[in-house]
Amino acid sequence: MKTKIATLIGAALISTSALVNAQTANTANTANDQEFHTMFMAMDTNKDGIISRAEHAAYHNSRYDTWDSAKKGTMTREQLKARMFERELRKTDGNPQGNSTLPGSVQQK
Repeated sequence: MKTKIATLIGAALISTSALVNAQTANTANTANDQEFHTMFMAMDTNKDGIISRAEHAAYHNSRYDTWDSAKKGTMTREQLKARMFERELRKTDGNPQGNSTLPGSVQQK
């Protein structure tokens, strides 16, 4: 009897853990989907639902220009790392290990 109860409790704990993990993964996927959509729409400047090589390059060039704060046309490893860290802070309300905000609210400078 005790073995059956312990088995049932163990199964319930495993099921609960799996459910929590699935919900967390689903939330992350939704955020990633929203972030992807936001990025795709920013790249697709003519809004035809297709990203051309020119649109892709323009998007990334504009991001580079924004990140190259010294406007030298170059970035050191440290500068790039700092910019990437700043971006993560914006995505997580100032806590890179914390709760992410919705990607639509991410403000790109």
